[in-house]
This record gives sequence, structure tokens and C-alpha cells, in this order.
Amino acid sequence: MSESKQKLTLGDETEEALQRILKAGKPESKPESKPESKPESKPESEDPKRVSVAREETFDQPGVSVDPKVFDSPSTTIMMKTTTVTDTERELFLENVLFDQPFQLDISILRDTIVTIRSRSAYENALCFHCVRERALAEDGDNNKANTFDFLLWLQRYSVALAITTVGGKSFSSLQFSSEQGTADPDHARQLNEFVEAHLTNIPYPKWQMLLSAYMIFTVKEKLLLDNVGNRDFWNPAG
Repeated sequence: MSESKQKLTLGDETEEALQRILKAGKPESKPESKPESKPESKPESEDPKRVSVAREETFDQPGVSVDPKVFDSPSTTIMMKTTTVTDTERELFLENVLFDQPFQLDISILRDTIVTIRSRSAYENALCFHCVRERALAEDGDNNKANTFDFLLWLQRYSVALAITTVGGKSFSSLQFSSEQGTADPDHARQLNEFVEAHLTNIPYPKWQMLLSAYMIFTVKEKLLLDNVGNRDFWNPAG
């Protein structure tokens, strides 16, 4: 038998073996049938063994205790590298913390225009967040305003309304709130909303940027002081 015939014979045998394997692996052709129907299961409400539990909504929205400063502009990170804290500011911070008073600084901008800014209490931070959240929920139901709500902008407005007390020697805001309750006082929220809408919603853009810049400088200085609470060298510089 020649080499070519051997190859042909081997090929035929291989093909026959493959056909047998393929036939063995396939079911016999039958008319297409629908999958076997399973017994219909009873609706969950009709199943006596199933216990209905109300959906947990605790984590659907951030709680009012969230510190609004976590939403500050990313530019704060850049400012952290260029902003410094003076010895006088360190002493003021220490004094205010020890005597449980709001931390306050005079921030100089433009032609030595002084903007006086104070720290907010934990309750005031929560109040800011509460007002922003309520406004967002209200506008979410308005089809004309859906998906256009600027969370950061409104948070900045509420924060500025509470933090900035004077601008250029003139009173800007005297709002100050405290509460022993665990939730935002509706009257406090109303007063804060009224101030923001009257003084910050339609403020000229250059003036808004001026106030926001001063507020951010204060925020960065405050963060530097807080970040170094445990740094002994920061409070007692060598020499």
C-alpha cells in the first residue's frame, strides 16, 4: 500500500470516528418543543412563609452630621501647598480652642480689604448640609430644574452666609445658631434660607468670587491648624 493510500485510509477512519462522536453527543432531532412548564409560584405576598420587611432607607442619603467641608473645591488641595499660618494665628487658634470659642481670623484681600471669618459649630455645619439637601430634593421634583442642581455652589453659599461676619469693616452676616437637638431646627433653616436668597443668590459674580476666595483662604488655614493638632513642632517651632 502506498503512502498516499495510507493517508487517505487514515483520514476516512478518522472522519468516521468523529461522525460517531458527534452523533453520540447530539440528541436525536425532534420537533421543536417548548420548555417544560414549571408550576407557577405564588406571588410573594401570597406566600405565608415569607416575611415582608420594609426597605432600609438609612443609607439612601447622607446624614445631617456629615461635615460639609468635605465638599469644598478641589482647589483647596492646591492652596494647602502655598498657604501659611502665622504665629499670631496659631495663638488665636489655641486660645479659641481652650476657651471653647469660635475660631476667627481677619483675611486680607484686594487692597487690604479685611474680611472677618469665623469657624462654624458642628450644628451649623449640619444645618448647612440640611438646607442644601432639602433644596436639592425640592428641585428634583421640578422638571424644569432636574439634573441642574449645583450641590457645591449651594453648599458654599450657605457656608459663606454663616462664616463671614464683616467685609471691609461693614457687617455682612450676624447669623449664628446653636441647638441641643439632634436635627436641624426648622426656624434656623428658614432664617438661613432667607439670608442666602436675599444676599447671595443674585450677588454680582466678582463680589461672590471675592467672598469665596476669602472663605477658602480661611478654610485652608483652619485645616492646616487642625491637621497639625498632634504635631508638637508645629506649635513650638525650634529656635
